Amino acid sequence: MSIDPIAAVLAVRPSPEPQAPAKITRAAAPAPVRSAPEPAQSLPQARQYQVNASFGEANLIIYRILDKQTGDLIQQIPPEQLLRLPVPHKACSTQT
Repeated sequence: MSIDPIAAVLAVRPSPEPQAPAKITRAAAPAPVRSAPEPAQSLPQARQYQVNASFGEANLIIYRILDKQTGDLIQQIPPEQLLRLPVPHKACSTQT
């Protein structure tokens, strides 16, 4: 006589009986209905930018980022303060 280990487990453990799901009853009031979100038209519009590149003194590239709608300067790279710094000339420098 031979004993199969799987057959022994199946003989000892009967398959579980399927059970019907229990009904849940709620005595509380139903959840309030949320209103739909407002349309996207009421959201603020994203700014549109324009980037201008030009050559300054000493072949320095100047980038200006402008608001496309109003034309306002948002940022300049390099900043105007840096462009106003005096540039030393090669003739003025002394070498020893």
